[in-house]
This record gives sequence, structure tokens and C-alpha cells, in this order.
Amino acid sequence: MRPLLPLVFAVACGTTATDPVTYHADIRPLVEARCASCHTSGDAVAPFALSSFAELEAVGGIAVAAVEARVMPPWLNDDDSCRESIGSQWLSDEEVALFSDWRDGGYVEGDPADYVAPDLFEPPVPSREPDTVVAMADYAPNLEIPDDYRCLVIGEPLVDDLFVTGTRVRPGNLNIAHHALLFAVPPSELATIAALEGEDAEQGYTCFGDPGSERTTLVAGWAPGGEGYNPLGEGMARRVPAGSQFVLQMHYNTLGGSAGDTDATAVDLWSLAPGVVPDELVIQWPVVDQTLNVPAGASASIQRQSQRIPVAGRIIASSPHMHLLGTALETRLIRDNGDEECIADVPRWDFAWQGGYAFQEPVEVGWSDRLEIACTYDNSAENQPVVDGVQVEPGNVTWGEGTLDEMCLNYVSVATPFYGEGTGEVCDGYTTCAEDCAADDVYCHINCMASAGEPCFRCGIDGMFGDCTVTECLTEGYFLQECTNSCASSAERQLDCLYDQCGSEFEAYWACAEPLASSGDCAEDYADCPLIAGSAAQ
Repeated sequence: MRPLLPLVFAVACGTTATDPVTYHADIRPLVEARCASCHTSGDAVAPFALSSFAELEAVGGIAVAAVEARVMPPWLNDDDSCRESIGSQWLSDEEVALFSDWRDGGYVEGDPADYVAPDLFEPPVPSREPDTVVAMADYAPNLEIPDDYRCLVIGEPLVDDLFVTGTRVRPGNLNIAHHALLFAVPPSELATIAALEGEDAEQGYTCFGDPGSERTTLVAGWAPGGEGYNPLGEGMARRVPAGSQFVLQMHYNTLGGSAGDTDATAVDLWSLAPGVVPDELVIQWPVVDQTLNVPAGASASIQRQSQRIPVAGRIIASSPHMHLLGTALETRLIRDNGDEECIADVPRWDFAWQGGYAFQEPVEVGWSDRLEIACTYDNSAENQPVVDGVQVEPGNVTWGEGTLDEMCLNYVSVATPFYGEGTGEVCDGYTTCAEDCAADDVYCHINCMASAGEPCFRCGIDGMFGDCTVTECLTEGYFLQECTNSCASSAERQLDCLYDQCGSEFEAYWACAEPLASSGDCAEDYADCPLIAGSAAQ
């Protein structure tokens, strides 16, 4: 839980309102709770130690200025105004003011007897060695391009289901590594991945966004500042279906590289014992604005988008992401009745310190709720990055994979009941979940697809609009197509289109499509996820 520190140090330490702020009474507990884990003697994470009054006084002006600017501690999520995170390092406005007052008062040391030790957050550590290590061979990025996206296929397909309960990404070269994403590609997509790999003469293959297929499970991720062991909650896991193969997507920003740079990133995975299944499956879903367009010269351009996600459950964590021009990011949950809740609030974005935030108190999310993301960018001439020693001229910036492009993205992690038994089927658990769905409730069926895992959801949506189903439901499909032509076409926006603008047309189409699926008459549309096709799997 969050370190317990006095909110009003003057009262807690028995001083009066006119007493000066001192190191031992006021500053030392904060430094030990929020700074010392990195600023430790002999620790390469921080450039200097802050383990004594003398060490902090020596850099007092720099340290206080960094605190006032919220550069330090490097905790981006505002846990006071939004949602409290596990292990929060956020300083409240009152705590920031203490540092300012300490400086203004002349860096008074005070009496060591006034010191009260804080309750320190202990970062989670694995109790055992990882069960699986996914490691890429040494790779030399292409330094002739500023951004080298590379997908590396690793290992052999899994024999059994793997339920991942914790991850740790170990980037091999922080000078060039921009981010790492570990995907699990299901059996039906392995031929596609093998073809991509075979067509590329170099190690792995070039990839952007996904590894060449949307039917994947995002197992682990890393961005600068996100190092460390990341466990899921008790009874939770991410599922990798049997027959899947790992693909590690590496993004190298070569602007900081030099000749001969190589990388060999590895990912450690902890999992449930064979034959054990979790109570809840954790689904990671992107809340995203891919339509962003930041005008050249704009110093405070806000890009905003809202969407639904296909799975109901409890949001347990979020991972915000932008690039170099981002200054702030907020994600809000907007319920069907108009009530709103803050999911993530990053008032001062820092590209160098990214990570995920696990919530002390998860928040329920349902099909009728929306998630809205708002990203703020500074595209003024003064805020442009420097490339090869020259500051870039501002230009219109849109969504893109390159470091000099931008993103407006927050991966939310949703815990949802798991109904499966670890059978190896891509849609393991769908049938049991769907037993509680009315035949005409298409949204319930979609939720059950998603609760079985991302590959099942993608396959199920594809099956709904497969050749057999579309042919048999030609009239209903025509009217639905006419409606969806006016909607956004991205996978994330497709749900909003089907739910909002085209709800009646979608329900009419499903009234025709559902009997074809449940009877197995259009089983070929669900060949890669046969459990959705009911008797077709028998």
C-alpha cells in the first residue's frame, strides 16, 4: 500500500505553524519513502545518493527544483486527484510545498530526534525463479533509419495452455530500446507469421503495431522507466492458448545509437502450475485516439476520443503512452447514466519514465460504459526534439509508430471471470459463459468472446461476418453495411459503431447470424474458434 506519511508534518512532529521545515522532521521521511530506493550509494539508477543530510544539502537546489517541476519522483499518475495506485510515489501539493519551504528556510537540518520513520512500500519480488524465459538472439538494429521495428519469433509453439501470473522485461540496450511488447500468436496465425519471417532476409521481420495479426495476446510490455517485476493479483492470469508461439516486438530508436550497437532483450514469465486455471482472466485493451492531428506550432493541442471496450469486469491497472510532444494524458470512465470516474491522470508526461499503474481499488466497467482519453501536446518550435544536433522544425503531427510521430494510448487491464478449464481451445470458457446469454443479446455473446481472451474475440468477430454468414444474412448484412459505412473502421471504433450508431441494424443481423452459428450451419466461419459454432465443434 502507499507509504503512510503525515499530511500535516507540523502537527505530526509536535511543532508549531511558525517552526521551520527541517530535514529530519519533514524532508527525510519523504526522501526515504519516495527517493532513496533509486538514490542509493553505488546504485546506477540515479546519479547520486540521498541517504544523508549532507548528500541532500549538497544538491539541494537541484533536488527541490526537480520536485517543484514534478520531474522527481518520476511518478506520472496523479494519485491524489485521480485513483490511488499500489506503491504510489506521487507527492501531494502539500508535500511539494515542504521541499520549497525547506529550501526557502535555508536547508535547516533540525534535530535527529524529530525523525519519524515512514512506512515504506516494498516492491513485489518473485518468490521463485521464472517458469519461462523468452529471450531473443543478439540483434543489430538498422542505424540508417530512425526507428527500427523488429519482430523476433522465439521458441517453439507451446504444448499446453500457459497462464501467466507475472512478467519482467529485461531490455538489453537502454541506449536504443524504445519499447518491447511480447505477443502470443495463436496456432491459426502461425503460418502468417512464418511467411512474414520467411520474406525478410534479416533476423525476424519488420512489423508495426501488431506482429502481423490482430488475433494475438499481449503478454508483457516495457517502455522506458517500466523495469521490474510485474505480478497480477491473486487468482488472476493472462492466458496463452496451447499451440501459440511467442513473438517479441522491439522498437529501436536509433537516434541515440552508435555503430556496433546490439540488443538481446529477454522476458521472464511466471505462471500457474500445469492443470491449474485462474479465477479471473486479465485482458489488456487499448483506449486510443488514432485520429489525432496536432497542428504545427500549437503549444496546447488537446486530442480527445471515447470508445467502448468489449469486455465487462474490473479495471485493475492502466499503462498510458505518448511520445516526445506529449505533455498530459487523462482517461475517464463515463457511465451510461452520465457519472464519471478518473482512471488515469498524468498532468506532466515524461517520455523517459513510463510504466503501468496498478490500482488500490479496481473500478467496475460494463458494456454500456465508455472510456474517454484526452491527450495534450506541445508542438511549438521551442518543444521540438533535437536530431543529429539540430532542433526539428514543427510540422503537423499525426498518429504513427515512429518516435517523431505521436500516440494517444492507454492500455487498460480488465479482470473478468474465467469460465474455461485450460483445454487448449482458443475460446476455452466461451460456451459456459454464453449459457447465461439470451440468444438475441449479441453484446453478451461478444463479452463472452472477449472474456475467453483476445484471440477468441477477434476470431469471433471475424466469424460473425464470415462468407457463409454474410451470404445467408444478405439483406440484414446489407442494411448493417450501409450504416457502418459512415462509422470509423478501426477495430477499436468498430464496437462503438455497432453498439451506438448501428445498434438496431446489428441486432437484426445477429438475429439471423446466431442460429447459423449455434447450429453449425456456418461452422467454416468459425474454423479457428469452433467452440463459438456450437455443435460444429462436436
